[in-house]
Amino acid sequence: MVYLINDVLYSIFEELRNDKKSLYSCLLVDRTWCVVAVPILWKNPTRTDNPNYYLSEKVVCALFNVIYSHLSVELREYDIETYQHPSFNYINFWRHLDFDHLNCIIERKLIGTSNDSNVSNIRNEMLKLFINRDTKFTHLSIYINYDCQLYQISGTEHCFSELESFCYTGNSDQNILEGLAKICKSIKKLVFDIIRYPTDNSGFIKLIEVQKNLNDVCIFHIYDGDDPNNPFYKTLEEILIKHANTLKYLRIDWKPITRFLSYLVNLLSLEIRIPYLVYYNEPDNLKNLSFPILRILKVRQIPSKIITNLIEKLSKS
Repeated sequence: MVYLINDVLYSIFEELRNDKKSLYSCLLVDRTWCVVAVPILWKNPTRTDNPNYYLSEKVVCALFNVIYSHLSVELREYDIETYQHPSFNYINFWRHLDFDHLNCIIERKLIGTSNDSNVSNIRNEMLKLFINRDTKFTHLSIYINYDCQLYQISGTEHCFSELESFCYTGNSDQNILEGLAKICKSIKKLVFDIIRYPTDNSGFIKLIEVQKNLNDVCIFHIYDGDDPNNPFYKTLEEILIKHANTLKYLRIDWKPITRFLSYLVNLLSLEIRIPYLVYYNEPDNLKNLSFPILRILKVRQIPSKIITNLIEKLSKS
């Protein structure tokens, strides 16, 4: 009977997962409600409604205190006040790991309160709290200039083996992407922002290629040295064709150099943002395309006659 009640409560609370205020109130009812609500609240504790992606000082302090309280007593002897042992293993409930926010939380609380070696030690130990054989993440975000050395941490294979969403800004370390390509085959959504060419993009290509059920891809801000016809685009387009059966949402910001879009007949949403500096000349690989079930079309810097042709094709489907 207890399990039935918990299952019912969980189903109800899941409907409130985006309403933190209501979920917080559930914590105060009794222990049963609290035990069920806490894992839902802590799936994505760094989620913010701030349009600038900024965590408030109050949120930073609260999250740091919780993370820090999970460290061993020895590690908590740095220049930080004493913390009580947490009521739950909150970190095990996390499903969305955002390294940008995690780094922000650590730096904003430690810089200026501890010396550099202490900050480095605490950062490394906090990272081990998240990446180990007891955690399991479905969403991962890694941002430029953050050297997290994922492939060197024990437990990486376990905690990212069921990853469903991956957001990566920058391509400073292809080892991260190549490492994820070896263990992550279930990613449904991939977001890449700021890809530089010509550089080594082998990990980037491999990670896209090995996915088995990829349905949402966003690739923006490719810097190609003013060469819109570089071979990287061709390789990328060929890889996307391999996902034609599952791909439903696509956002790109380059002018297609092949007819790869003609293969993506299962698209529900397509967004093409051609850079303003790209000269649009013929022949064109956007002509005479047909998307039978497309519902959303967003374009920028595409000639009106091509847009008209696309819309006419859609209206007939």
